[in-house]
Amino acid sequence: MKIVILAFGKLDQSFYREAAQEYLKRLSRFADITTIELKEETKYNLAKNQQLNTQLCLDKLKAYSSHEVWFLDLSATCLTSDELANEIGKVQNQTTGKMVFVIGPSDGFNRQLIPSHYNKVAFGRLTLPHQLCRIILLEQIYRSFKILGNENYHK
Repeated sequence: MKIVILAFGKLDQSFYREAAQEYLKRLSRFADITTIELKEETKYNLAKNQQLNTQLCLDKLKAYSSHEVWFLDLSATCLTSDELANEIGKVQNQTTGKMVFVIGPSDGFNRQLIPSHYNKVAFGRLTLPHQLCRIILLEQIYRSFKILGNENYHK
């Protein structure tokens, strides 16, 4: 399976980088994971920043047209770990075997520009720092593969 994480911002703290490396190492037996970091536009007003960042993201997604796209979105449906594993399993076994998870910019996206056919998922109603969100995403992807393989993993 191929998974791309499209994220605004970098992991600039060593403890985030170490956590990401650990989960990427664990995930290497299940999937080929690529992380693409986008530079967030912040110098304009909110609406302009959202428009520019949304367009940058959509432009990057053009290269992944054969992938299932999942936006992390506070207003989306919250999935349990089992439900996320089920979604990943569907992509792995029944469709393309390719996914993109998008972690948006701090100002959010211009929702009117996001195509409605893209999937959305929330990891709760909390606003998380983007770096921590990336670690949680990696952990949940790892947990999903452990669930799909009926392997033990702490709860």
